[in-house]
Amino acid sequence: MKASLLIVLLMATVCCLSSAQAEILTFDDLSYLAYGDAAPVPNGYGGLQWSGFSYINAQGQGNYPVLWQFGTVSPPNVAFSSSVGVISNSSPFYLNSAYLTAPTSQGSSLLVKGYLDGIETINEIVYLHYSTHPIPINFDFYADTVYFQGLPPMYNVGFIMDNLSVTTNVPEISSLALIGFGSFVFMVFAGFRKIQFAAADRRVDHTG
Repeated sequence: MKASLLIVLLMATVCCLSSAQAEILTFDDLSYLAYGDAAPVPNGYGGLQWSGFSYINAQGQGNYPVLWQFGTVSPPNVAFSSSVGVISNSSPFYLNSAYLTAPTSQGSSLLVKGYLDGIETINEIVYLHYSTHPIPINFDFYADTVYFQGLPPMYNVGFIMDNLSVTTNVPEISSLALIGFGSFVFMVFAGFRKIQFAAADRRVDHTG
């Protein structure tokens, strides 16, 4: 009975964690756009809400989207924001990483701020070098709202993003803590009962 209960608690923990899986958002599975055309990233993409983000078909012939081509990991589409881009969700998620590129030869500075229930979880400035290939940036933080904002004097320049890695359906930290605490209490109780039984056995042997 005790072993079965412990197994159930452990399985509950594993199920909570396995439901949260990282997803790579390539923006390539959004509605088709002609070469050089752009459109807003729709709400619901990747299970997130989007504001201030667009995506563009950067693959083809010509010079117009060449800057976006430099920021491409997986063709044809990349996302970009020219000012402040926001991703959010009604429940918390992990922002794992993204490939980011500056759209000008001067580079740009990007402020990344994350919030969880209105409390700031990260405030980080990332300098984006101008490059002919995208730069992987690791974030690894927990939030329900994330702001990406270009800093002066590059405020209106923005940034290019591709292959954003996020983990949604993340169980609440309080839920995992409760399951873990329950497992701990159970193991302590089981150990205490085992000691009691062992002491009782010794008393029986002594009286005999």
